[in-house]
Amino acid sequence: HNFCGGCCHEWLKTNLSCPVCRVKIAGPPVPLLQLDALIQKAVYPGMAAEDRRDWDARAAKWARKRAKLTEALRRKFAARPRGGDPPG
Repeated sequence: HNFCGGCCHEWLKTNLSCPVCRVKIAGPPVPLLQLDALIQKAVYPGMAAEDRRDWDARAAKWARKRAKLTEALRRKFAARPRGGDPPG
């Protein structure tokens, strides 16, 4: 299921299950960039200042994590021989 990051984090403060089906979660939520972009355009302009600060902090944290993941993938693919996967 997909949720706005703010709503999801609020729910997970007191529940370790999906808000829809109540299945126990196996790990932290994964950001859905398309939903975040929609919220940024449609909801963010009307947010209270405190909510904007929270949103901005989460967005900055995810940007740092995404940069680290991107760099790790670049190194991994740069180490591969040209033409695809290494043999074996």
